[in-house]
Amino acid sequence: MHKREDPISSPNGKIVASDLDFKPITHPSLASRVTSGTWLAFSSFVRFLLGMNPPAGKAAMLGNTKMVQQLNVWNPGELETRLFCIYSPAHALLWMATNTTNWVLAMIIMGLVGAQVCVFP
Repeated sequence: MHKREDPISSPNGKIVASDLDFKPITHPSLASRVTSGTWLAFSSFVRFLLGMNPPAGKAAMLGNTKMVQQLNVWNPGELETRLFCIYSPAHALLWMATNTTNWVLAMIIMGLVGAQVCVFP
């Protein structure tokens, strides 16, 4: 997707900023950072007063970033996400690894895995 010129004909495709440049980044001087920070604060304040969108993020302003196309392959909805939290492939493997004598321990481990999948995705 990095070298493709024409846009992808997919509803899940979008153009994003990429920072995959392997050149070392030179940091600006303190005076330059203060000046740009002051200008960003002033610009944000004026845009807020006028009801406009905030200025572009820092990733779009860096000189080493390039705009590339990104394709979201799997974009689950709320129902699919909850179903994945309740019974994921990790749950299926745990269920297959245990037998009928330790099902209580297996249920506790499956509950902990489900909580980990839902809380820390």
